[in-house]
Amino acid sequence: MLLTDAVVELRYAKDWTKESVRWYSGRLKLFIDWAAKQGVTTLEDVTPMLVRRYMAYLQERPSATGKALDSHTVHGHIRIIRTLLFWAANEELIDENIPRRIKPPRKEKKVVRVLTTQQIDLLFEAAKRTTAPLRNTALLYLLLDTGCRASELSGLLVDNVVFEPERAYIIVYGKGRKQRPIRLGKKARLALARYLHRERQAPENEPHVFMGERGPLSAEGLERLLYRLRASAGADHFTGVPTSPHRWRHTCAVMKRKAGEDVYTISKGLGHADISITANYLKGLLDSEAMELSVSPLDLM
Repeated sequence: MLLTDAVVELRYAKDWTKESVRWYSGRLKLFIDWAAKQGVTTLEDVTPMLVRRYMAYLQERPSATGKALDSHTVHGHIRIIRTLLFWAANEELIDENIPRRIKPPRKEKKVVRVLTTQQIDLLFEAAKRTTAPLRNTALLYLLLDTGCRASELSGLLVDNVVFEPERAYIIVYGKGRKQRPIRLGKKARLALARYLHRERQAPENEPHVFMGERGPLSAEGLERLLYRLRASAGADHFTGVPTSPHRWRHTCAVMKRKAGEDVYTISKGLGHADISITANYLKGLLDSEAMELSVSPLDLM
């Protein structure tokens, strides 16, 4: 079976969301293009040695910034290839030992820097200066208040925004098309209401909340918007800290933890499948808390 055909079948079998299709297909295409240059175009010819050679290629390949790809990026690429091969083994297209003999590289343990209060204030001020200030302010509030993924926020539907006298919440579709409700704070609720009632312009039957110039705002459009706000606020204020939706997600988790919310509740709100993922988000903060709470046996003697 051709590798390209295998990817199509995998996509049908997994019933991925649009964002997952983009994520998986893009990385698998890189592998397929590289494998073709090695003379490998069929699923049956993919071997653990070939994938290990590809791993070495990725580790030496410079990123868009000119630096070598980090271990997290390479790990993600290999994990996706293993997903394809495990599916193929389950379909009895290849030997089941092939994906088992492929191990992704170890991921470097690193603490992710989150946005500071000052940086967040600068971005809110930049949002006020845009042509859609209420929409952009609401987007920032929801990113910070909910920790939503870009695809979840861009895919938010009007019918899934609930305003009640005592509370407000949104229902988003996460990975695997799983729904989860997320409560809104007072400021986020007000910002979203202002946008919906005063600024949102959309056809009568348009279901999406956030609109761009040519239709519903896409996840890519949201990311571009955040970097435009960064430029408007002054890029020199954000050295070493990207303003991508995912970095807001990390920032939300850290701020919730600092406010006293427990890790399990944070994990559930972020839609993580495993609490260990949330712990990685909070690693720097949790390490600091552990250091503060650490007891000296000698001082107790």
